[in-house]
Amino acid sequence: MDAEKLFDSRRQIRRFNHIDIPDKTLIQNLLDKTWRLVPSKQQLMPYKVFVLGPDRKKEKEIIFDQSTIVEEKQNPDVKYNSGQCTNIFAPYVLIFTPRLSKGSPAVRQRIKDGQTYTVCDPEKYRDDVQITSIEIGMFASVLTYLCRENEIDVSYNKNFLHWPQFKEYWKDLPFVDEPPYLLMSLGYRRYKDKPIQRPLIEEEYKENIDEIINWI
Repeated sequence: MDAEKLFDSRRQIRRFNHIDIPDKTLIQNLLDKTWRLVPSKQQLMPYKVFVLGPDRKKEKEIIFDQSTIVEEKQNPDVKYNSGQCTNIFAPYVLIFTPRLSKGSPAVRQRIKDGQTYTVCDPEKYRDDVQITSIEIGMFASVLTYLCRENEIDVSYNKNFLHWPQFKEYWKDLPFVDEPPYLLMSLGYRRYKDKPIQRPLIEEEYKENIDEIINWI
């Protein structure tokens, strides 16, 4: 399957298969390959990726409970549908956070020579949200392609507590020592033989391409 068909085959999966799950070695290989292929400005990669495998059910429950709180805060008059965030219970869940980059020898030399790299500055590396978010998005895109190439389904999730008091929100998961930016779920969808239509919600569709892409 070519790249276009692979990307077009992705769906936002909410329920994953917990009996037939991708082998850990395969996921490790896909993450290794993504790390090797993904572009990064000065190769700084100013982010961390925490991987919760099939055995980390307790940690996933904690994140799921957080997502419930988020939904209740955003829609206090609407009964929360817990099915919206069940992709948090996927076999593999990735948590993306910013990272203080050490920099390569070349970058460290440039810093000594007076150049500034915000993501290498202990006092400022969290401030460069834009660059970090863009780079996380590129990592997620490359990994998505590799996963779909191996018939692994992928979902994304931003429905969790983060700023401003992320340490308070994530105190039960102390390894998350930076504010999380994105969750990504990997696995095989629960009903692999059941066709999934797009859009999933009636009248939910992308606006006209002319509204998005503008030639000048």
